[in-house]
Amino acid sequence: MASPTREGPQEAYGEVSERLAGTYERTARVLEQSAALAERHAERQQRAGRSEAAADEHRTAEWAREAALGAREAADRAREAAQQVRERSRSSAPKPLASDGNQTAASGQ
Repeated sequence: MASPTREGPQEAYGEVSERLAGTYERTARVLEQSAALAERHAERQQRAGRSEAAADEHRTAEWAREAALGAREAADRAREAAQQVRERSRSSAPKPLASDGNQTAASGQ
C-alpha cells in the first residue's frame, strides 16, 4: 500500500482508487456468475414444476445482474478518479532545471 510519507497524498489516493476499481471489477464478475447460477436454478425449479421457486430464482438473478452493473459503474468511477490524480500529478510535478547555464538564474545566483 502507498505510504503518505514516501508519496504525496494524491499519489496514495490514486493507488487506492486503482485497487478499489479492481475490487469492484472482481465483485462484478462474482455477481454475474451468481446471476447465471440463479438462472440455472430457476430452470431446474421450473422443470420440477415449482414455478414460485423459479420466480424467486429469476428475481435473484435480476438483482445480481443489476448489482454487477452497479459494481462495474463504481469501478469506472474509481478508475476515472485514479486517472485524474495521475494527470494532476504530472501537471504539478516540478520541472527539471535547464542544463544550459540557466541553473544559476533559477537558483537566484
